[in-house]
Order: sequence, then C-alpha cells, then structure tokens
Amino acid sequence: SASAIANPIPADAPPTIAAVPSSPRSMRGRLLEYPRPCSRPAGTILGVGHASVRLRRRARLATAGARRLPGFLVIGAQRAGSTSLFAQLCAHPGVAAPSHKEIHYFDLQSFRSLRWYRSHFPPAAAAHGRITGEASPYYLFHPAVPARVAEALPGVSLVAILRDPVARAYSQYQLSVRDGHEQLDFEEALRAEPDRLAGEEDRLRADRAYRSPSHRYHSYAARGAYAEQLRRWHQHVAPERLL
Repeated sequence: SASAIANPIPADAPPTIAAVPSSPRSMRGRLLEYPRPCSRPAGTILGVGHASVRLRRRARLATAGARRLPGFLVIGAQRAGSTSLFAQLCAHPGVAAPSHKEIHYFDLQSFRSLRWYRSHFPPAAAAHGRITGEASPYYLFHPAVPARVAEALPGVSLVAILRDPVARAYSQYQLSVRDGHEQLDFEEALRAEPDRLAGEEDRLRADRAYRSPSHRYHSYAARGAYAEQLRRWHQHVAPERLL
C-alpha cells in the first residue's frame, strides 16, 4: 500500500515476504531450467544533453538549498516491481515526487555533493508538508550504499521489495541481453558469474567513483541472496526503519 510510508507496519504484524535464500549457489540449478531469450536492440535513451534539460538542471541546482531531502528510499531489488511500487507511492497525496525515479546518488553518483542530490527533490515550500523519496534498485545490492545512506540520511525510511530469486535472475538476464550488456547464453552467464564478480565489492567500497559493469549487469544469482544483503543493511540502520 502507498500509505505504508506514512503509516508504518506495526512491529508485531505478520511477515508479508517469503523466506529468502542465503546463498546464490542454492538457486543456480533452478536458474538453468529457464529458456533462453531472443536478443533485441537496446532501447533508445532520451538525450539528456538537450538545452531544455540542461536549463532545468541548472535551475534545480541553483535552488537546491531550499529543497527537501528524501524521507524514504525504495532500495530494490532490481526487477522486483520497484517501478510499480514507486508509481503508487508517488500517487499518494502525502508524497511529493522527485525529478525522476532512479537518482542513483548513493551507488553511481556518490562522488557528487549532497547539494547535487538535493536538487532532484521538490522545494520544501511547494511540498506542503508531504514527504518525498526516490527508488534506485541497485541500492540493495551495492556493498557501500548502506553506510553512505546511514551517514547522509540518518532518519530515512527504507523499503525493500523482493521477488522469487529465480524469476528475478532470468528477468535481469533478459534486460542485460536487451540492452547489449550480455553476449553469453544464460547457462554460460551463470557459470561465468563468480569470476566476473570476483573482487568487485572491494573495489566498489574503496572508490566512490568506481563503477563495475559486471557487478551491475551480470549479478544474476548473487542479487538473489537477499538475506545477506538485508543483514548488511541492518548493520547500519535500525530494523524498524526497513520495511
């Protein structure tokens, strides 16, 4: 429900998410049962260098000091319904929408200033008491994001939406094929995944500007190890702040 942010779920409420696997190895056999998709050209991305876009960005940066920081973050998982959830949240009368859904400040843009991040949210005066937020589904999986969020937004509410890890993995694989990030078939990609991801988490923690294509696009089984990712978040934020 979109009202969950304004009305948090009681601590004694029954769980609504099934038990999650603790290791990507436990699902690899099931993943191989899925059929192989047909590759198609990547979708067209809107040109962000257009003059009107640049002017809007300059105006937002100029007024960043008067803008709100988010009161909630949808942190993932990728290919688990975060787009639909975020649309429902933004339709709630108590929520003011940001400039766009996925700002990716804490994973891909954390070398930028907090002022840059704040510029994506509505002015405090125009929010009329409403909260605002964003949804970047890479936040759940990125190893450095929990500490960064805890430091910059100590009171923020967090929402994680999960999906069957096998269905999620194959959906991510289809997306990577579609967008030109994957040339292997599904079985080959799963076998290659451990080597592709080796050492990437350490590099991501060490360098805020570092981006790992393999960690982002080839982490089909690893992203389904939800328990490990949620434990990492709980090391930095109180459990009651994560729905």
